Amino acid sequence: MLNMISSLASLSQTLRTSHSKPTAADSSTHTPQSSPSASTASISEQGQAMLVQSRMATQQNATAEQARLAEEARAQFAVPKWLAEMNPAPYLNAELGGSEWSGTQNSPEKMSWWASLSPTQQHSRLEFQEKLHGYYAQFVDEQKFSSEAERYQRMIGDAVSSQRMHSQFREIILGDKRMIELASSINWSI
Repeated sequence: MLNMISSLASLSQTLRTSHSKPTAADSSTHTPQSSPSASTASISEQGQAMLVQSRMATQQNATAEQARLAEEARAQFAVPKWLAEMNPAPYLNAELGGSEWSGTQNSPEKMSWWASLSPTQQHSRLEFQEKLHGYYAQFVDEQKFSSEAERYQRMIGDAVSSQRMHSQFREIILGDKRMIELASSINWSI
């Protein structure tokens, strides 16, 4: 009889376990059935249109910022054409702010002339350039520009103002006997 009671108790335990709700420990092994719509998200047509507009606005902002930075760099790093023509070395396009005449400054004839200078002439050219850039920096400081944009406009953008500044700057260079000697030693016209 005792065997029968323990068999009934174990059968009862087995039945209770199979009909009970899963416990927290059992939940990891139990996978509830879910409907496909519950696991995927859908965006309404209005939401999709808003997403497209948001992406377009982000792209437009990035393009506008890129254009603004390019213009700012152009204003800051561009040099007047007359300064580039006075400089006895090829300029990189980036140094000129992407101006259209950089190709003529780097023409094969000028590149050939530059490469053909003797070591002594190269030294004279470097001294000439150093003095030229020093005079230019001083000249720009004396103009008291309120911003890089104003400097760009007056020295490059406005042809009349640029020509007037070129004449003033050329007088400064021609007033320095050493600059004339250096230009002569490298066969460079000011």
